[in-house]
Amino acid sequence: MHTQMCGEGKSRQRYYRCSARRHFGITACDAEFVPADAIEAQVLGVLRTLSLPPTLRDAVIAVVQKRLERPTTPVARTIGKLEAQLARLNDLYELGDLERSEYLRRRTDLQRQLAQITPAPSRVLDL
Repeated sequence: MHTQMCGEGKSRQRYYRCSARRHFGITACDAEFVPADAIEAQVLGVLRTLSLPPTLRDAVIAVVQKRLERPTTPVARTIGKLEAQLARLNDLYELGDLERSEYLRRRTDLQRQLAQITPAPSRVLDL
């Protein structure tokens, strides 16, 4: 099964349909299109009845949480770059390669840029 969009504008909806029917026509599979909302609700219901041993559950949550913490959005990447620039700027100042006035000016500018960015709220995961 794969998804397909049908309709236009506000009446546009997602459906699941058989891949064989898509590739080979109705003679290969006569299964009807299934509204995505209906089937996804049923699948989630089944998934909610499943249980995992606590150690596996905790491991899964840890892996997903780690992936979510990666800077994958443009905002997160920008924040990461600005924080890295602040760290390098501090290193230059501590090494004596940058005068205090220049350091303070550049640090204030980077901090102002960081303050203007609204980071995405962090998410706490559960099963």
